[in-house]
Amino acid sequence: MFKVEKGIPIQGVSRSKSSKYAEFLQELPVGASFSQTEDGKPITASRVNVVRHYAKRVGIKVCSRRIGDDAYRVWRVADKGKSQKKRK
Repeated sequence: MFKVEKGIPIQGVSRSKSSKYAEFLQELPVGASFSQTEDGKPITASRVNVVRHYAKRVGIKVCSRRIGDDAYRVWRVADKGKSQKKRK
């Protein structure tokens, strides 16, 4: 059975990580890439998903490629809304 409680206030949401990723992605120039976190750990598949989420949130396009067993490189390719040359 579940214990039902009333009168418990909802806690605020922490945005510290979101601002960290948003600031980093906005400072990263188009064409630049990274494959390690600030503490030297490789970028894993789950971390790529986090980066994609925050890139989308701030209007930045990124692309990633696997470079090892569980390591990825992420590139900033463009800002959303800016046209790119189409492949023929």
